[in-house]
Amino acid sequence: NALDDLSEKLLFSPTRPKEELYRWQEDIWQIRNLADDPGHRDRLVEMRRQLDEWIFRTNDKGPESDTMYDSDMKVYLGRGNPEVEENIALMKQWANEGK
Repeated sequence: NALDDLSEKLLFSPTRPKEELYRWQEDIWQIRNLADDPGHRDRLVEMRRQLDEWIFRTNDKGPESDTMYDSDMKVYLGRGNPEVEENIALMKQWANEGK
């Protein structure tokens, strides 16, 4: 159906915006990105501040390295589950593409 096609297009888009902001109660499918809308600038600024605070408070170091990801995923490889292996490969591909 059309919603599935649209969802797939959005989820698997070759690029994603740097920031995304949605009014999820009105836009449950997250179609209209409000991040560039001047009417939502204050909210976006506040959310950036909250994220920066959370990163500091939790000592978040950012995305893990490829080496760490490979190490974490090693236990799932070679167990005869092609779906898991395909998902791991897809996550690595997306990371390389900056998604």
